[in-house]
Amino acid sequence: MNLGADAAGVAANNNSLALAALVAVVATVYFTYEGRGDPVEGIRVIGRGEDDASKVIGALFDGGAYGIGYVAAKTLPEATDQAARYIIAAQKAYDEDVIS
Repeated sequence: MNLGADAAGVAANNNSLALAALVAVVATVYFTYEGRGDPVEGIRVIGRGEDDASKVIGALFDGGAYGIGYVAAKTLPEATDQAARYIIAAQKAYDEDVIS
């Protein structure tokens, strides 16, 4: 019985180490990308909010729901249209007491 529990504990520990290593690698790649080859400069760029991810996140939150909708429509127009149609249909069904 303890063997199974011990094996699960080792597996969980190994998975967390692998995840931490993956996060470190991805972060280093992103820092290097934003710093145009210099990871330290990349950290500075990110700290100033001048990196691509910060700009996208800022656009989403600055515009509220409109900003999120705008970015979604520009990035994935077909999926945004389908989602909007679903929301309109659900609202119509709710208004008609089909669902509640």
